[in-house]
Parts: sequence; C-alpha cells; structure tokens
Amino acid sequence: MHPPDDDLFPESPTLRKLYDYAKARRDERQALAMREKHMRMQLQQEIDDLTGIMNLLVLAFRKAMPENKP
Repeated sequence: MHPPDDDLFPESPTLRKLYDYAKARRDERQALAMREKHMRMQLQQEIDDLTGIMNLLVLAFRKAMPENKP
C-alpha cells in the first residue's frame, strides 16, 4: 500500500515525521522478532499496529491532497 518513501508526504512534514517514527519503531520490532526464536504475540501485535498506523497516515495524506477534494 505504501508508495516509495522518498515520494511520501512531500508537502506535509508533520505527517512525514509521524510516518518515519512509526516506521522506525516497526523496523525495531521486526528486528527483535527475527532475533527471537519464538515471537511473542504482543510483539506481533505491536508490528501489526504500527503497520496499521503507517497505512492510516498514507490514507490521511492522500485524502487531504487538493486533487482528491470534490
């Protein structure tokens, strides 16, 4: 669902910061999950939640674009 990161939120530094923060946290959680032999359910839920947040930020940005307004 995500466009390439360099094309994301060019006119919205606030959404970009939120997206980058969620992506960094998700990447940390995914790295931790790879190091663990048995992934904890809580860790998988955190990864899923952060991915959902990233998807919502992309959707919010797309909806806020002027060409998407009626």
